Amino acid sequence: AEEIVQDTFERAARRPPARTDEPWRPWLARVAVNLSIDRLRRRRRRRAAADLWLPAPLATSDARRATEWIASASGADATAMASAVSEGPEVRYELLESVTFAFLLAVEALTPRQRAILILRDVFDYPTSEIAALLGISESNVRVVLHRARTVMRSYNGAPCRPDDGLEERTRRVLESFMRCLAEQDVDGLAELLADNVRTVTDPDGTYTAVKRPLSGRHAVSRLYLSVAKRRMKVANFDICVANGLPVVVVNFAESERQQAPCALIHCELDSEGLIREIDTVLGPRKLADILGKTA
Repeated sequence: AEEIVQDTFERAARRPPARTDEPWRPWLARVAVNLSIDRLRRRRRRRAAADLWLPAPLATSDARRATEWIASASGADATAMASAVSEGPEVRYELLESVTFAFLLAVEALTPRQRAILILRDVFDYPTSEIAALLGISESNVRVVLHRARTVMRSYNGAPCRPDDGLEERTRRVLESFMRCLAEQDVDGLAELLADNVRTVTDPDGTYTAVKRPLSGRHAVSRLYLSVAKRRMKVANFDICVANGLPVVVVNFAESERQQAPCALIHCELDSEGLIREIDTVLGPRKLADILGKTA
C-alpha cells in the first residue's frame, strides 16, 4: 500500500493532471486505484505458478492505523476513514474486519476490478457514481461487477470474521494453549484445541522450506506442528501481538540452517465452538517486516 501511494505521487510529479486548478483528490484516487489493479493483475500471474500465498501480516494494535492502511491501499480518504473510527465500536470493528486474514483470503478469489469495486463500495461506502468515475466505466457496469463480487463472497459472508474484544480474548487464550502444547509435546492437549476438519496453510515467501500444499484433518495438522516444534522450539522464543485485527504468535528462531526460516508468524481462526479451524503460517522476515518492526 505504501508503494502504491509513493507511485501515485511520483506519477503526479512527472505527469500531473491537465487541469491543475481543479481539486486533485479525484485524480489521485483514480491513479491509485488503477495502479492497485495493475499490481494485483501482475501478482495473480506470478502466483499461478508459485507457492502457497497468505497476506503480508499488518500490525493493527489500534484501529486508526488499520484504517489508514486500508485507505491508502484503495486510494480512499484516510482522514475521513480515520474519523469514522471515533463513531463507535461497530464502525471500528467493521474496518478491522476488512484487514483480517479471512477477509483478505476471501477477496483473493475476486478479479482485481471486482476487488476494487467491492472494497470501494462495501468497505469505504463510495457512491456508485464516484466508483464509475474512478475506473472510467459506466455506473451500470459498476453495479454488475459489484453483484458478481458479492456472489463470490457469499461463502465468507456466511461465517465472517469480525474482530471484537471477545474474539480477541478467546483467540489469545487459544494461542497461548497452542504454544504450550507444542513446547510440552502435549499430543492430547493439542488435539483438544483443533477442530476435526482443521486446515493449515504455510506461505514460504518463495524462499524457505515448507509444506507445499494445504494439510487438513486433526491428525495431520497436529503431527506437522508437533514435529516442527520438537526440532526447532528449543532455540526459539515467541511473542503474542495483534496483526490484521486479531492476536497472532511471532516466533524467532535463534538458529536456522539454510532454507529454514529465521522467523514465522502463526495465525489461527476459530470456529463457532472456539476450536481452531484454520492455522495460517507466514515464514521469513520480508513478509513479516511490519510485525517485526513492532515487536523488536
